[in-house]
Amino acid sequence: MSYLDEYITSAQLVDFQSLDAVFVDLDDTIVDYRNCSIYGLGNVKRMVPELSKVDLGALETRFRELLRDHLPDLLDGKYSAEEEREMRMAKLLQAYGVKADEEMSRKCYEAFAEGFWSTRSLMDGAYEMLEIWKELALPVVIITNGNLEMQEKTLELLGLQNRIHSMLTPTNSNELKPNPGLFQRALEITGAEREKTVMIGDTWQQDILGAANAGIKPVWINSRMVPRPEPLHVLEVKSLRELFQLIDSKE
Repeated sequence: MSYLDEYITSAQLVDFQSLDAVFVDLDDTIVDYRNCSIYGLGNVKRMVPELSKVDLGALETRFRELLRDHLPDLLDGKYSAEEEREMRMAKLLQAYGVKADEEMSRKCYEAFAEGFWSTRSLMDGAYEMLEIWKELALPVVIITNGNLEMQEKTLELLGLQNRIHSMLTPTNSNELKPNPGLFQRALEITGAEREKTVMIGDTWQQDILGAANAGIKPVWINSRMVPRPEPLHVLEVKSLRELFQLIDSKE
């Protein structure tokens, strides 16, 4: 029995025509983040000899973990987004035995940013899903723990501003996923009923449990095919492309 046979039934498929709104994560759900980050860190790796033998996947995981650790302090305004970026790069380099001063950390982050932004792109199937939501006039709310400045830049870069009803980030909501209050805020913005809303995301703790605890039906984009952390009965697909195909096959 495949994971699709086990977790997906026709009764579980999302009927978008019956929904009031769609809530969706941005990074690694609609827009590629991990591969862009790996590409940017590849630039850094070529600049720093000490990183020559470090696996890029491991480097990206460490970089992401540092950002997650910094989010509460960013939310509290203890430092700016720019300060956090250079601090995160310095900590990453130090974790691998690199003695990085302020100038080196800045140059490394600039190299990372060049690679990251030059490869920013939609995830597989995102365009098709956005088209469906547009045709149905469904309000789409981005719920992300990403930096507001970077996420707005992403929407502009990929021409998504007119596809999005609104976007909630720690900067403009003063809350982090999986706080149920963040999902409640999105319901209030759209006027949607929670029973007629779906949350689509790739992270179990932040997107899936966050939505479930707020009484909103979650859809898990399990692109890395990791084991289900707990037996919560939710729709699971590998990508938005697969979700689109499943919906299309039922029409």
